[in-house]
Amino acid sequence: MSAAEDVRSDYHEVATPGPLAVSLVCTWAQTVGPQAQRVLPDGCADILWIGEAAPVIVGPATGATLVAL
Repeated sequence: MSAAEDVRSDYHEVATPGPLAVSLVCTWAQTVGPQAQRVLPDGCADILWIGEAAPVIVGPATGATLVAL
């Protein structure tokens, strides 16, 4: 099996914790191996927190984007 075929991804949505529920519609996490991930527009702003990097606010998106993870 090549490295391209051995891509694993785990995505799950979780309830937004207590006080944050006033401001956040949903909370989700995705764990993936090194790959490109297509992100589709949903009309919402997102807070992306990838690894040890500082969180980044993005959106709302107007088109699909391919992001290297």
